Amino acid sequence: MSRSVKTTPIGIDLGTTYSCVAAWFDQHNRVEILPNEQSNKITPSCVACSNTEVLVGEAAKNQITRNPTNTVFDVKRVMGRRFSDFSLQEDIQSWSFKVIKGCSDKPMIVLEHMGVNKEFSQKRNIFHDSKEVERGCGGVPQNRSAAYAYGLDKLGDPNHPQKKTVFVFDLGGGTFDVSLLMISKEGTISVKAVGGDTHLGGEDFDKAMVDQCVKEFKKKQKKDASNNARALGKLKVACEKAKRDLSSTTETSIDIDCLYDGTDFSMKGKG
Repeated sequence: MSRSVKTTPIGIDLGTTYSCVAAWFDQHNRVEILPNEQSNKITPSCVACSNTEVLVGEAAKNQITRNPTNTVFDVKRVMGRRFSDFSLQEDIQSWSFKVIKGCSDKPMIVLEHMGVNKEFSQKRNIFHDSKEVERGCGGVPQNRSAAYAYGLDKLGDPNHPQKKTVFVFDLGGGTFDVSLLMISKEGTISVKAVGGDTHLGGEDFDKAMVDQCVKEFKKKQKKDASNNARALGKLKVACEKAKRDLSSTTETSIDIDCLYDGTDFSMKGKG
């Protein structure tokens, strides 16, 4: 005799800077984001390595903020891709960590930990209420997930027209995705068009800001900090904070003590 077990499907938004997991709740008739172990609804998508430990998520983000020279990498750009992919080979050239070819053309990340090189492959484990989630859906592209979540959430609206055209855009940490879809009152969702740029997002804005700061520092102080990892790490943290500040204010400043060669750096910018 078989017994049916009701399961709850989940959706995963694996972002370049932050990630989250959501589930559909019948009792609330909507999608809700599940909190992590720290009760936060978003988790930093980063890994940090020091001489003694490997940290992920919130712990990695805090460690990177305190010590910008720690290794940090974006696993999302590696997941689901073959080592021989031309686009991955282009990305590898700009990363500070090493990626090698594993079995079945799988990319493997190589990190030095406690004096020993270790190889890591991409793997995701998700737990909710101390139970490991066995089934889930990761949205690729991300704009498709946002589109469907929007459609499901709005179907309960009594004023929903017979057909509705919706434009959805997702400007994330590393990618920019857009989609155009048609939602009927009965719940049918038709995707009319999708597009975007897989290398346009918050990380690209941060890099542009860092490059500009390096140019300003060289222009004012006659010193080139472009090859100093510690200086670039400090600038990245400061530029990301300035970018966030400009979301709620029209002007901010970047101030760093002893950026490079004992020289301070200060710069103002407008949003």
